[in-house]
Amino acid sequence: MPDVPVNPYPDEKDTTDYQISARHAWRIALVFFPVVALLPFMYHLSMAAKGKWQETPAAKLLSWRPSQGELLTRLHETEKATDAAGYSTWIQQTTQGLLTRYASEGNQKVFIGGGDWLFYQPELMALRGWGPIKREPFSPMKDPSVGKLPMAKDVVLEFAAELKARGIPLLLIPLPVKPMIYPEHIVPKRHDDPLYHPDQLALYAEFEKAGIEVINLAPEFFKLKVRFPVFLKQDTHWTPEAMQHGARVVYDHIQKHHPDLISPETPLIQPQPMDLRSYGDLVHLLDLHSPGSLFQEEEATLVSLDGIGTDEDSPIALIGDSFVNVFDDPALGFAKPAAPTDRINAGFSRYLAMRLHQPLDVYAVNGGGATQARRNFARRTDDAVRSKKLVIWAIACRDLLLSPHAARQANVEWSSTPFNPNRSDMANKSQTEPTANAAVVVEGTLIEKSRNQDLNGTPYVDALHTAVYKVDRVVSGAFDPSTDWQAIQWTFKAKTLQPTANGTIGKRYRLTLRPWDDEKELKELNLQNDNTSLDEFTTDRWFVESSEELP
Repeated sequence: MPDVPVNPYPDEKDTTDYQISARHAWRIALVFFPVVALLPFMYHLSMAAKGKWQETPAAKLLSWRPSQGELLTRLHETEKATDAAGYSTWIQQTTQGLLTRYASEGNQKVFIGGGDWLFYQPELMALRGWGPIKREPFSPMKDPSVGKLPMAKDVVLEFAAELKARGIPLLLIPLPVKPMIYPEHIVPKRHDDPLYHPDQLALYAEFEKAGIEVINLAPEFFKLKVRFPVFLKQDTHWTPEAMQHGARVVYDHIQKHHPDLISPETPLIQPQPMDLRSYGDLVHLLDLHSPGSLFQEEEATLVSLDGIGTDEDSPIALIGDSFVNVFDDPALGFAKPAAPTDRINAGFSRYLAMRLHQPLDVYAVNGGGATQARRNFARRTDDAVRSKKLVIWAIACRDLLLSPHAARQANVEWSSTPFNPNRSDMANKSQTEPTANAAVVVEGTLIEKSRNQDLNGTPYVDALHTAVYKVDRVVSGAFDPSTDWQAIQWTFKAKTLQPTANGTIGKRYRLTLRPWDDEKELKELNLQNDNTSLDEFTTDRWFVESSEELP
């Protein structure tokens, strides 16, 4: 990865300067401060009267000590806790409801277009921002560290080179986003072609020049929209019909360029059609008190495909994001009313596997198609990776088009992913063998924790993060406290912040653990991993089922 200076364009400066007089500043402050401070003051007073002062954002901020980490981190946590307080939520949801109902206004995450079509703001930014080729100019109003973040294209090229060195071709599918296919609901005029970023096709050409196979579905989808809806009206994802057509196009490409990867045997598939309803993820991002008063649930006919699942030994690996998981993961909507936590089995990987006559080795992470899904694949042992004959990477093209600064704002992480150099026999010797189906209970001190993702900054309802604990006592179960291990625990679940998100470095906890490898469905969830002190290839991973703070 090439080194990038903090200011790549020293001749381009941000000279914006906003000034008001001191007298006007005091007048504004004297009016604004009492109005803003009244509700928080009443909230803290009420909590204190109930004997719950220690649960308030102010108490947590005042209890900070240098041994507990950086003050800036605690300030950010206090800000988020204030935003989540009841009075704050009520103000936000009520105001947003009025703006949406009477002015058709969205928020920082959602744009309301014509005909009440909802669009994801980062997707609009991806099509009109600095983009994927030229790095945006340095600005003192931005975090200087942004200049050191890698460009998406460099990470893709590096990943492709790693695969090529192992004799594995990369098939990249930059999935179109809704504004590209339905620009008429944003700018009400005739559009004869998909809406591209000015550098988008040049980016694809650069990938192809490097030997990456690229399938651009945008022209195909733009033509298809006269036959059936290609995107859900209230969601960031494609419709079942578009998803199925996309699987057909990918199959045609593989049949032409990799015919030996299509199995001659036809698996026995058991299709099961079902009509399901769901509010789109963009409705959830509007954060309305009563979404049903403004929006109706969208209907979709899904066909569940039983009889073909996933297989780690498949010669084809599929890496992706929520476009792969939608219609499969119930957390993304369209859950079965009678069994809301059951897999739907009607997603992209199933349809592609059906056409290829064989299961796929799938690594799809909601909101993590840029790095986390690749990281999960690269964690496989060297011999397991080298056994692959093709890697398919299906990712929303917005992640490829966003500038580093815009990507950080949209919680999109691009980083290099080293490959596991160990072989299967070596890895098995280095890993602790957990007792099957047995929970482990330990006590230890939290010494490192990844940052919490923004609860309202992502369209996904669940998120995880990593942490490091020093175990000083094994209460029950088989666990070796002398080995390096990494904890994976909840940040938020069903858009509700979980206790493990508020863990404090230096405090002791009692943890109930289960082997991470047993939590198959959780591996699709967005995982924030900032821990750098451990070797990710030899470190055991455990899922924190529950956590209790110790005195």
